[in-house]
Amino acid sequence: MRKNSIFQIVACCLLVCGVASARTAPKTIKLDKGDSGKDIRADVGTVIDLTLAGNPTTGYVWSVEKTAGNSVKLGKLSYKTRPHKRGMVGVGGHYTLPMSVVKKSGFSITLHYQRPWMKGKQAPASVFTLKVNGGAASAKPAAFGATETFLLWPGTPPGARDGDDARAASVAKAIKNGTYKIPGGNRGGIAVPACDVYLPAKDNRTGIGIVVYCGGGYGAVCIGSEGIPMAKWLNRNGIAVFMVSYRCRPYQHPVPFWDVQRAIRIVRSRAKAFGVRKDCIGVMGFSAGGHVTSTLSVHYKETFGRKSVDTIDKISARPSFSCLIYPVISMRKEITHGGSRRNLIGAKPSDELVVKLSNDEQIDKDTPPAFLAHAKTDRVVKFINSQRYHEACKKHKVPSKFILMSVGRHGPGLKDGKPTISRSTEDYAEAMLIWIKKIVKG
Repeated sequence: MRKNSIFQIVACCLLVCGVASARTAPKTIKLDKGDSGKDIRADVGTVIDLTLAGNPTTGYVWSVEKTAGNSVKLGKLSYKTRPHKRGMVGVGGHYTLPMSVVKKSGFSITLHYQRPWMKGKQAPASVFTLKVNGGAASAKPAAFGATETFLLWPGTPPGARDGDDARAASVAKAIKNGTYKIPGGNRGGIAVPACDVYLPAKDNRTGIGIVVYCGGGYGAVCIGSEGIPMAKWLNRNGIAVFMVSYRCRPYQHPVPFWDVQRAIRIVRSRAKAFGVRKDCIGVMGFSAGGHVTSTLSVHYKETFGRKSVDTIDKISARPSFSCLIYPVISMRKEITHGGSRRNLIGAKPSDELVVKLSNDEQIDKDTPPAFLAHAKTDRVVKFINSQRYHEACKKHKVPSKFILMSVGRHGPGLKDGKPTISRSTEDYAEAMLIWIKKIVKG
């Protein structure tokens, strides 16, 4: 471990793991729920700082369920308040549990997470499990981060506004000279569209890549809360992730579409370098990101008035598959999410544009296979959006799988270290992974 180095990734939804060390202080390993089930190797004297989202005032309570072994000395499990930020998991604060490695033997801990909303029934629970091998060879959890960031457009992006040319030149220069810093958390005000690359370990690669478009109502791109937890999980399962910062408000259609279409073309053009197969590059979209993703799936050949800028524009933009998580699909008033519609196509769009961007109405036999997950109780984006897309796929004999969860809110969550829908006790991540592998083999 290098002297005075700090490895830390900041996500809007969770505090995520990093490692800090100094010659005059104990080594510290920072962990969160995404590290559940890991086998941590740590020297004697190492401090383990575990942070878990929760809120005792609403009944979301962590407690130590059981421990085994004596290599670790536990501190006090305590709750700390924090200022509320929209999109954070666990309103108002988080639990912390400090631990220190004192012996070379092993240790395991299981923490229980009580969730209270199912009245009259045994409340569902989640657990955090951790194994620590004290005194093992010096090792640390791998720092999670992007291997590179690339811009989507050479020079000034199409559809640019005043000042965007200078902004694009500045970001391009920073990337070239190595001074560019990837923004943390969710992102708004994007004027220079870009893509962050997250690659799995070389010995774990499946050859599958997914270009991810997060939600935010076409007003922001929620990479911190939605994208990063998913990227971690996909990387652990050997899938390369390409996280796109696409333009949204004040940019309207077709600017977001141009960005997402360009992103998959670039990834496909560099597939060999990224360790993915050209015919195994899919897309994933959350919420409004699900709308722009499904728009790409049904309109991948469209230009919407944009002229070609280079040879990359000749590469197919058709995804190999799409994964749509609580997506906006339709632009029809009675079905859509009002904010997404207003930000994308304005207050008074033409009937023709509404139909064109109601993507369930644009599916044909060449539409890529689709996986959809939605909660029946989603009050922000109605599950009928996913249902209509799924039914249209079946009508046109397009492979499609739809998981409708009985309980859940609009937004991301974690269940046993795997991405799920907020406040849902059900899982879609494992089923999605199985489905993707089946589709790319077929």
